[in-house]
Amino acid sequence: MSGASFADYSDAFSKTTKHATVIPSSALKDETVQVRSASQQPSPDFKNQHRNIGDIMQRTSGYHFVDCSCGLKLKIPPNYKTDKVQCPRCGQVLPIS
Repeated sequence: MSGASFADYSDAFSKTTKHATVIPSSALKDETVQVRSASQQPSPDFKNQHRNIGDIMQRTSGYHFVDCSCGLKLKIPPNYKTDKVQCPRCGQVLPIS
């Protein structure tokens, strides 16, 4: 099984746009890429990776994250008006920092 290397993408980019690539070809000559075999099952960490990406996007949008002692992570929108929030799982009142 083989895959497309950065050199392949670079060549396709040059042919399509008629522009040279940013990386010189000498930097790409020894590139080898191992391609994993296809799988019907997502990786075990897929759900966590997806959640982490969502958290990053929310954090950049101004969301606040509050960890409750019961294990729940609360995601508070930037326009939330009070400085405390009640955990929907255990009822504990938590400060928003």
